[in-house]
Amino acid sequence: MPLVNYTEFRDYSEVDGPEDGVQFFNDLTYNSYINSSGYGVNGKFGITFKPNKNFNIAFAAHTLQNYL
Repeated sequence: MPLVNYTEFRDYSEVDGPEDGVQFFNDLTYNSYINSSGYGVNGKFGITFKPNKNFNIAFAAHTLQNYL
């Protein structure tokens, strides 16, 4: 059972210059916080068939990793 724990902080700020300013805009500050955690379930299954010493036939199945 894989585990996931992800945290992200982002800060963005912008200030308009005095010479080439945009009308009605002085500054902008944007803060973002993301936190994601969970656990997942996945499975794998495989089988190999050897009809003779020089020839193999194999099959494998994998589930997608889904986090709950």
